[in-house]
Amino acid sequence: MNIDHKPFEPVTVDTLSEGASNFALLRRMFRNPVEIWPRKLYEDFTHEVNFFGKRYVHVTDPDIVQDVLLKNYTLFPRSEIWQSILKRAGGEGLLTIEGERWKFQRKATSPIFRSIHLNKLLPGIIRIADETAELLSLEQGPVDVFEKMDRASLKVIVQTLLSGEGSDLNAEAISKDIDLYLEYNGRIDFFDLFKITRDLPKPWARKGRDAVERLREECTRTIGRRRRSGVESDDLLSMLISARDQDTGTGLSDIEVRDNLITFISAGHETVALTLSWAMYLLANSPEWQEKLLEEVNEICGDAPLQPDHIGKLKKHELVVKEAMRLFPPVYAQERVALEDVTFPDGTSVRRGDTVVLATYPMHRHEKLWENPNRFDPERFAPDRAKGHHRFQFIPFSGGPRICIGMGLSMLEAVSILASIVRSNEIKPVDGHTPYPTSRIVLRPAGGVKLYLTPRK
Repeated sequence: MNIDHKPFEPVTVDTLSEGASNFALLRRMFRNPVEIWPRKLYEDFTHEVNFFGKRYVHVTDPDIVQDVLLKNYTLFPRSEIWQSILKRAGGEGLLTIEGERWKFQRKATSPIFRSIHLNKLLPGIIRIADETAELLSLEQGPVDVFEKMDRASLKVIVQTLLSGEGSDLNAEAISKDIDLYLEYNGRIDFFDLFKITRDLPKPWARKGRDAVERLREECTRTIGRRRRSGVESDDLLSMLISARDQDTGTGLSDIEVRDNLITFISAGHETVALTLSWAMYLLANSPEWQEKLLEEVNEICGDAPLQPDHIGKLKKHELVVKEAMRLFPPVYAQERVALEDVTFPDGTSVRRGDTVVLATYPMHRHEKLWENPNRFDPERFAPDRAKGHHRFQFIPFSGGPRICIGMGLSMLEAVSILASIVRSNEIKPVDGHTPYPTSRIVLRPAGGVKLYLTPRK
């Protein structure tokens, strides 16, 4: 079936007015940080701001991004503000630590994310994908697909990375606690700007702190059950428990194991849930692309169920997933602080102590980097067009040595679930509902993503 429609241009965020005051910038930073950039940064590659006596250099130049994340990554650690925010849940996990301890944890967890191991996880992922698609087929009226994708991706984490350990966990309660953490502790407030007040317990953030404590208690119980059982597995939890430094023989403390579990459960499932939700919103408004995906999955699977060896062949599905992450990158920005004076390839200089903001959202929609940047066009990631991209102009999983360790798993999971849903359901928009990007560490849809799903005959 050939369907000819005008290319869809999804929602994008408001931009800051040129010459806006620091007060206006501050208000947006507290309300919705993804709105802090002026239109200029979507057209040029740098934008400087002097804010409370500190210099911030916002960049959308892939060469500068490459310099910060790869060539000189040791000179650009995370800013103290964002480290403080991330550590409120991630503690001493892989996402937050630096230096030799990070290298040790990265090495300890990397085996489970290698292709040979991920392929073993695919049958379980596909089973959950099919269950999710079937449940969506039973829904009546508009459904918040973000809520459903959140549950599905959390189930994948428990069933694969934890070998079903904690299958008795209340997924709804865990998801709610992650929501509370992101809402109350996942954004900058006024007291975060000053070192002396940054780590003080704030009364208005108590719900977020309580949620993190519940997550920590649940993960501690899970670790205890595994230790007492004596069960040896090749899942993430066993690898964390058994990891040893080759030089010293020391392993991870229970706190480090716990914090890494929280990191993988929260960040791992949140990224996939967001990507799938935005992808479904885009497909609901692009019936021609929905038809392309349906034709692809039917051609590859025929009348048979989706199988592990099908996933790598779903190239159009992969294009849609990448385009969803370009338009709505889960991590919309990264802050780094210069430890030394550095001059970037374009001549831009930063001094020791300056903050470099890698503005991923504007870079992913930059007029000089993308053709029709606000248009939904998955074909831009087709091999013949993608070969012209700078390797650091598309960084949904960051880049360099600290690129997201779960990138491969996230892509397999997103493609599998999307294929199952498209094969089983037609996705349609809800009149009058447009999800708006709002930043709570990650880029979430305010008000959810409400869509109609109609079972296919």
